[in-house]
Amino acid sequence: MQNILIIDDELFFREFISDNLKKAGYPSITASGGVEGLGILEREKGKVSVVLLDIVMPEMDGLAVLEKIREIDPNLPVIMMTAHIDQDLVLRALRNGAFDYLAKPLYTEELLISTKRAYDHYALVVQNENKLKQIKNLEIGAQRLVELAKGSIRMEVVVENNKLLQATIDLIASVLEAEKVSMMLVDEEKKELRVAVANGLNRDISTLPVRKVGEGIAGTVAERGEAILVQDIRDAKEHKESEFAGQYKTGSFLCVPIKVLGKIIGVVSVNDKLTGESFSESDLTVLTTFSHQIALTLENAMVNADMEKYIEKLTLLNEISKTLISIVDPKEIFKDIAKKTRDVLEVEACVLLLSEEKSGDLRFETGFSEKGEIIQQLSIRSGEGITGRVLESGNMAVVVNVKDEKGYVPEIDGIPELEVRDLLCAPLKIKGTPLGVMKVINKKNGQPFTSRDIEIMESITSQSSIALKNAWLYENLVSSVDEVAATNKELERVNTELKLKVKELELLKKGKG
Repeated sequence: MQNILIIDDELFFREFISDNLKKAGYPSITASGGVEGLGILEREKGKVSVVLLDIVMPEMDGLAVLEKIREIDPNLPVIMMTAHIDQDLVLRALRNGAFDYLAKPLYTEELLISTKRAYDHYALVVQNENKLKQIKNLEIGAQRLVELAKGSIRMEVVVENNKLLQATIDLIASVLEAEKVSMMLVDEEKKELRVAVANGLNRDISTLPVRKVGEGIAGTVAERGEAILVQDIRDAKEHKESEFAGQYKTGSFLCVPIKVLGKIIGVVSVNDKLTGESFSESDLTVLTTFSHQIALTLENAMVNADMEKYIEKLTLLNEISKTLISIVDPKEIFKDIAKKTRDVLEVEACVLLLSEEKSGDLRFETGFSEKGEIIQQLSIRSGEGITGRVLESGNMAVVVNVKDEKGYVPEIDGIPELEVRDLLCAPLKIKGTPLGVMKVINKKNGQPFTSRDIEIMESITSQSSIALKNAWLYENLVSSVDEVAATNKELERVNTELKLKVKELELLKKGKG
């Protein structure tokens, strides 16, 4: 409960007022003069709800003190007191912002009625100001989220970089004046909640506990999709205090779901109001409104991502098509495709292996890492390692953390001078006939390959298969042209020899005649 400050130079009145306020349940602080009272108000700023101020005091009179109080807190109600009935003095006090006026000697009932009115008035003013502040912060925060999400943020990028999520909970902490805020995201496959970003938690996020969907308060919100407000966990029979309750200062908290495109993707938990008070229904309304804005922002981001993904895919296929048309030399075609694949998928390396026509084995054709062209002497039999299995099965392989993959063979599936973490390996084929294998290694951002990466890889290998087939047709055509030229040359030689022989025979016939 907020304090009431009593400023009066007479001890009797200070004690009389303090005792009566105490009986009515109002805590108070007393000061014997204006300077002392202003000092207390500066120190206790935000903790005083009403000032009872005597007008006539030595050193600094009540009107001068009132003026200073208005500078410190314009909304703070000040009740003036005086034993001198001076109408002009009272009017000046009221014009200068005094809330009420009490004449001495004071009557207990009148004192308490005036104090209660002032106390309730200040509580209402503070509440309204806090709401306005929250709404303003919400407006500013929503705009900042929109700016962050504008243009090119994909959902997977949001998760990978955490920039938008971190900005979101920082804004929630500011809006609700909370000490601790965390956002947990749902792992749909494992049905688990993991902390993705946090504000005010003095622990490494990776060490924070994982919650099952349906388990605990956060898990319940994620399962049911309904917000929860607890003003005091000790009084909430439907919710049990968790084993982590000791890290929080109060037993009051908020937890709301985040829904994107009809799916619950996570929850936001808010703990420990900076003032030490409990969270209110108003706080819950603001947080719920904020969660809707977050959802809209992420939905827009995902729509933008889908559109950009489509444009990026078309651009990539267009680039590869240009490569097929503009480059005649097959080896240059393969190099260009490997470079483009490395850049578009933002990977550390891309390698292309081709199938030998006679043996069916894979041989290293070309590859590029961040350091440049890869030179490697390598031949892989069908079925050997992950690369050989892809050739044999004709199916793509996505390997997250090769250390956990039993079929991974470093000498076959890896490349020199690069530590392989993750691997995406796709077959090159036409009408089921295996032509080769393309593989990309390690996303540059350290994250696993996404569904978007897999989709783009499928498009690239489809186009590359056509390029490979065209390259072989080109080589066969060049070989055929060379053979025809050689045959024609041989025919010309034979014809020349025949002509010479004919002339010789004609000369012999003439000689005999």
